[in-house]
Amino acid sequence: MPEAGAPRPAARSPYAEGALHSEVERFYARQVQLLGEGDLDRWALTFTEDAVFAQEAQAGRVWAGNAPSERRGRAAIVAAARGAVAARREAAAVRRYLIGMLRLDPGADGTVRTTYRALLLQTPKGGPPEVYLSTTGRDVLVREDGAWRVRHRINSHDNAPAAGGGEPTRKDHTHG
Repeated sequence: MPEAGAPRPAARSPYAEGALHSEVERFYARQVQLLGEGDLDRWALTFTEDAVFAQEAQAGRVWAGNAPSERRGRAAIVAAARGAVAARREAAAVRRYLIGMLRLDPGADGTVRTTYRALLLQTPKGGPPEVYLSTTGRDVLVREDGAWRVRHRINSHDNAPAAGGGEPTRKDHTHG
């Protein structure tokens, strides 16, 4: 029990947490829409210049088969995405990214660690939508110039060897 007259710790406002959650949800909505629309120049800007994007995936499912599984730097990340988007366009397929079950862990340093589930639906030309992929994403977000950006992402495909149903196989100090 605090001494009489001692300052009380500031209460965490559920509204501030709700506002942060909403802000991060909007960030992800914008990011996946840019990717789905193939607007890779703008999508690239949702990552820091020195970002890392790693995938835990089956062989041939990393960046539509253009491995390696880890890309370092915005330029390398967008180059890999360009290959995947080009392959999808060549196949005349439409892909949608659904993000949900978002958990946030705000850091004292201003970063936000997130964990989420992503479902990728793909519709071939003239065909029915199909589940393309189910993943667990773990990001470290930072604010740069007033906007959220991904500094580090690990995307664990649920069907990856030893993934354990989307549980991360990679132990990474940046994700706790």
